[in-house]
Amino acid sequence: MILFHITSGLAMDYFSLSNYVLLLIASITIILIAYSDLFGKVSFKSSGSLLAILLLLILLIARDKGWDLELYENIFNNVNEVGIGGWIEPGFQLLIIAVKSIGGNFLLFNIIYSLILCCLLYSIIKKDIRYASVAVLMFFLLYYFRGPYGQIRQALAMLIFIYSLRYIFDRKNLYISLNLIALMFHSVAIFGLFFIFLATKFKVTKKNYVVVISIFVALYFSGVFSNLLVYLIGLDSNPILMKVQFYLENANVKGGWLTPDFFKICVISFLILLIAPEFDKISPYKRVLILSFLTGSCLYMLLSFDLRLASRSSRLFLISEFLIIAMLFEYAKSKGKLFLFMLFYGSIYLLWEFYIMSKAEVIYSWS
Repeated sequence: MILFHITSGLAMDYFSLSNYVLLLIASITIILIAYSDLFGKVSFKSSGSLLAILLLLILLIARDKGWDLELYENIFNNVNEVGIGGWIEPGFQLLIIAVKSIGGNFLLFNIIYSLILCCLLYSIIKKDIRYASVAVLMFFLLYYFRGPYGQIRQALAMLIFIYSLRYIFDRKNLYISLNLIALMFHSVAIFGLFFIFLATKFKVTKKNYVVVISIFVALYFSGVFSNLLVYLIGLDSNPILMKVQFYLENANVKGGWLTPDFFKICVISFLILLIAPEFDKISPYKRVLILSFLTGSCLYMLLSFDLRLASRSSRLFLISEFLIIAMLFEYAKSKGKLFLFMLFYGSIYLLWEFYIMSKAEVIYSWS
């Protein structure tokens, strides 16, 4: 746990001392649960993953700081009616008004919202994932602080999308309905509505995966995508595309090609091709998780002319990474080596998160 010690000076602006102690206890416990699930004689299985999520819930409820926590408290205090077409989506406003209607304050709102997020996470990891506690660990290392701990609207939309993937083939209307609900909380969920067409038309095989990712990587390095800004900036303004238009018109986040998100794409793509069996040997649900990651990878590279737009747009799909990693342990010949590697991998992103929190801004490029 040296990781948390060396970052304490960096991240204290976003963690009070009590939060920091809880964070340390939670991180050690979640790692031990995942380790026991993989290697222990007595496996925690679902009960262990539930305990890990309960620890995340406690962290959410007890926090007094975070990426956007003060912003959301201000939003809560100022929302008294539902407005359409503004920066804050109507679903989030409705939930605020519902809490206020029973005399609740921001603490109650935060508790309710945190419960919803953690219940969704538990439902997600219970679906066709043998090592659920590993999924919780990777979620904690890779997404927890940029998601539930801070940017809670986007976190809810992303978790609803991941949850909806189980219905994408057999219950399409339910899939669409869930993503419409997600869209009520964050506009990034609009990509989920288009994903259903890709999932039903594109057959994800290892060969297709290699071909598609190779083409996009080649175009990414060639700089072809950098010219797209000229064409996209001319989009007509409308309420649905308001945020997209804002990011396009303010596109100024540049960087080298080796960014945190592109590094993620390279590492996970390599592991998928190295460890996963032929895709027709795994369940349709697991294949659609891989397709989600492939979609996010291509979307990131397509929009890489502005790293902020690329990162925020692709996150909806790339979040499937934490489930894919847990899935790969089912097929890995050396779970010990993979576990150590994934701890190292996750720690890189956790350290990076603490670093940019210390800078009080999201930084999209290591260069």
